[in-house]
Amino acid sequence: MNRKMMLVLVAVVATVLPAVAVADVLVVGFSGGTGHEIGPAFYVQPGSNYMAASEAAGFKWTPDMVSSTEFIGNMTIGYMTNETIYEVNVLDINFTSSTSGTFMINITVTNPFPEGSYIYFSTSPFASTAIPAHTMNFTLSSTASQTALTFSGVHKGETIYVAFVIGSGAPSTAPSFTLTMSEAF
Repeated sequence: MNRKMMLVLVAVVATVLPAVAVADVLVVGFSGGTGHEIGPAFYVQPGSNYMAASEAAGFKWTPDMVSSTEFIGNMTIGYMTNETIYEVNVLDINFTSSTSGTFMINITVTNPFPEGSYIYFSTSPFASTAIPAHTMNFTLSSTASQTALTFSGVHKGETIYVAFVIGSGAPSTAPSFTLTMSEAF
């Protein structure tokens, strides 16, 4: 074989061989997926006594309907230096799933409210300052840790009513807390 033919053969082998070695088996398929918005498992809304508490004691609920951080809203709670404030049925926590679940609430007090301040949760509406049976409460007067409050068997159409008692006094710093709620099915 002459030299030119040998170079052509080497060039062809050098060009074709890598393509043959890489393309042993190649199978391609595509699949699609779409997303759709679903409703929340639970939501918070103003309760039956919200307007009275808002006008008389400065209570305010500001929902955040679109949040990528799972933030559902903010509460503003008034306090007085010389009077205790009772705010009953100011918020309702409503459930939308027909599947029964366990609802957990964890409260972290960042800066305490005046002594004698509490947040109450009940599956029955509050009547005036009376606390219904099966009510769970948490003190807002201390930064002490608290295990989660738990409601078992919540389902579509059920409501947890929220009430506050804010004790009289002047806190040393602006009172604040975070409320973390979750539902497990």
